[in-house]
Amino acid sequence: MKPKELVKNWVKVKAFNHGDADSIAEFYSEDIVNHQVALSFL
Repeated sequence: MKPKELVKNWVKVKAFNHGDADSIAEFYSEDIVNHQVALSFL
């Protein structure tokens, strides 16, 4: 699935806007890595 398609599906099911954590979680992989976390001090 391409990123644009994933976002469309996320909005389509309205999981995010309804705060449905279980539906939102279905869009993520079990072995996901969050690259937004700082790996070192600045």
